[in-house]
Amino acid sequence: MQNPYVVIIFASLLVIFSYIFTQISKYTKIPAVIFLIGTGIGGQFAVKYFGINVPDLGNYLGLLGVVGLMMIVLEGALDIKIHRNKIRTILAALATSIIILGVTNSLIASIIYFTQNSTFMDAFLYAIPLSVVSSAIVIPSVHTLIPAKKEFMILEATLSDIFGIMLFAFWIHEPTEGQTYFEAISLNVGISVVVSVVLSYFLVYAFHKIKTEIKFFLFLAILALLFSVGEYFHYSALLIILIFGLVLNNTPVSYTHLTLPTIYSV
Repeated sequence: MQNPYVVIIFASLLVIFSYIFTQISKYTKIPAVIFLIGTGIGGQFAVKYFGINVPDLGNYLGLLGVVGLMMIVLEGALDIKIHRNKIRTILAALATSIIILGVTNSLIASIIYFTQNSTFMDAFLYAIPLSVVSSAIVIPSVHTLIPAKKEFMILEATLSDIFGIMLFAFWIHEPTEGQTYFEAISLNVGISVVVSVVLSYFLVYAFHKIKTEIKFFLFLAILALLFSVGEYFHYSALLIILIFGLVLNNTPVSYTHLTLPTIYSV
């Protein structure tokens, strides 16, 4: 992209439209992300019709997607309070996300297998992204529900995202020699959980000790670091973000100095 001002214009319009659509979604009950997708599709047809030369933004979409996914999962985690009375809800969300992902993926994979004349292994891989109940759609849509149902939907959608990405990653990467898929997944999840809990408590403690106001970009940099390190070493990066958000929201340490803007609809 040659002109940096074009980037600023597009980014500013994205934030403005996101805010407008968030307000509209409160009355229409339609997720703001649906309006954003529609705006993008409509804008693409408009620029082609008027012959406007739009720079290629493909190189920036991956970065935007990573930041958006991190903040969506964190936004959901910060709405969840962990308590003994909620163990049943947590287990129900866990079971529901696994069952829905498995059943939906099997059905879609069967359709692809019989209609596209591909191997079932390939069909199963192609079906994974279509089987995930996206938290980008669910989390912005549950603000009108009662707290119990809201927490269940947030957990279910977040876990569905995490399991879908994990399944896709494990499906395209063979386990190390001598390991089964179950052993590889169990080891990956176990290490991710232990490391996430240790790092999360350390970071919450560090935030508490910092006397100056914690800026949002510092917090975003730490999140991006955790996510990127997890992805680099092929661990469950979204699980790390989820646990970090849960620990942050369920410790007696106050994080009133940490201001998170509502960006899940971007």
